[in-house]
Amino acid sequence: MQPHPAEPTGTIPRSTPRNETAKMTIISSDEAEEMYRRHADELMRFATSLVGPSDAADTVSIAFLGALGAGALARSENPRAYLYRCVLNAARSTARSSDRRHRREHAVASNHPTTSPAPEADPEVWSALGRLSERQRAVLYLTYWLDMDPAGIADLLDITPGAVKKHLDRGRRALRPMLGGHQ
Repeated sequence: MQPHPAEPTGTIPRSTPRNETAKMTIISSDEAEEMYRRHADELMRFATSLVGPSDAADTVSIAFLGALGAGALARSENPRAYLYRCVLNAARSTARSSDRRHRREHAVASNHPTTSPAPEADPEVWSALGRLSERQRAVLYLTYWLDMDPAGIADLLDITPGAVKKHLDRGRRALRPMLGGHQ
C-alpha cells in the first residue's frame, strides 16, 4: 500500500484518504428491542454467574446500552458474542467499582475505630427523631452517639460551629415535648 500523498514518508500508511469519514451503522429501535428479547435471558444468566443476582439486571442493561451507543453492535459479525463480551466488561467494571467502594469504606472505618454501632432506642424515640430536620438529626447523632464536639461536627458537616449549636438547640427543643420522660 502506498502512503497517502500528503503524508511524509516514514509514517504509518493510512488505509483511507483523510477526507473520507467512517460510516456508522445504526440499529433501529425495533431491531434493538428484538435483539434484546432474543438474548436477554441468556445474558441475565451469564451476568448472574459473574456479579450475582442483585446486580445482574443492571449489568445487562449497562452492557446492552453501551453496545447500542457505541454503534459497534450493528457492525458486529456475531452480535451475540459481542453482547457477551459487553456483559463481561460491564461485570468487570461493576466489580472494580465495588472493590473501590469497599476499600474507601474500610479506610474510613479504620480511621474512626471508636465508632459504635447504631444505638438501640425504642420506636417512640425513632419516631420523634424522624420528625426533625435531617441536619438536626445529624447533629444530635454526632453529639450524643459519637460524642463529638461542635467544632468537629462543623468540620465534618461543612457548617460553622454556631450552626451546629443552633441545630442542636432546635433539635433538643423539638424533642422535649415529643418525648416527655425519655430524656
